[in-house]
Amino acid sequence: MAAGAWAYGILGLFLAWIVFVIVAQSFGFITAILNDVQQRLENQSITIPQEFTDLRNTITNFFTSIWGWLGIIVFFSFIIYIIINSMRKQPSDIWV
Repeated sequence: MAAGAWAYGILGLFLAWIVFVIVAQSFGFITAILNDVQQRLENQSITIPQEFTDLRNTITNFFTSIWGWLGIIVFFSFIIYIIINSMRKQPSDIWV
């Protein structure tokens, strides 16, 4: 049964990797669009409130800083899942 835990763990890590890639590309795309819109508005002499710019910079820095930790947390949670499910015995293993 340990092989099943490893298979599910590796499949889960692969799916998490795909999700991280999609989310990272989407976040970068949205950030680039917001930067482009802000530059175009500033070129047209439309002022953007400083609070909005500060809020956007704070959110961007927050997501950028937790992105590396999120990958490490997901990786170790899958390792813990694999170890726990590898050690667990099935009822058919106990009853002969």
